[in-house]
Amino acid sequence: MDGNLQLIRNDLWILTRRILADAVDEDNGKKLHIGGVLGVLASAIEEDEIQSLARTVTGWSREMLDSVTVPQPN
Repeated sequence: MDGNLQLIRNDLWILTRRILADAVDEDNGKKLHIGGVLGVLASAIEEDEIQSLARTVTGWSREMLDSVTVPQPN
């Protein structure tokens, strides 16, 4: 892992810990979810699995878009 990715990963871990601590203090599910996502991203960077994670996220977004119905004009 190059130096820039290491710095990004470290920043993500710091943000993840802060968000998760805030979420637990506030019982905030959205913050828990965001903290979890940041933690997954930090882990992917650490394990040099960014491309694999990107493919997974792209698949999730396609699934979500496929399930969204767009209102048609009358």
